[in-house]
Amino acid sequence: MIYESPDGGKTVYAREHGSSTRTLIRIDKSIEKTRRLMQRREHLLKICELAETNPTINDQLLKLEELYILVCDDKDD
Repeated sequence: MIYESPDGGKTVYAREHGSSTRTLIRIDKSIEKTRRLMQRREHLLKICELAETNPTINDQLLKLEELYILVCDDKDD
């Protein structure tokens, strides 16, 4: 078994000698958090694009935007 870390130990992969297939062994919590945040942003972008043609998604997105404004205004006080 060969262990590799392309980022100095934050992410660790294992692979069999001679194989290019790697298995994730460990990932730093900050990297995982960043990955989840990026994935969520991608989903939100797709939701916004879909809302342009889907009235149900658009309605829910408008409600989310209203909630966001209410929460942000509340924090500013």
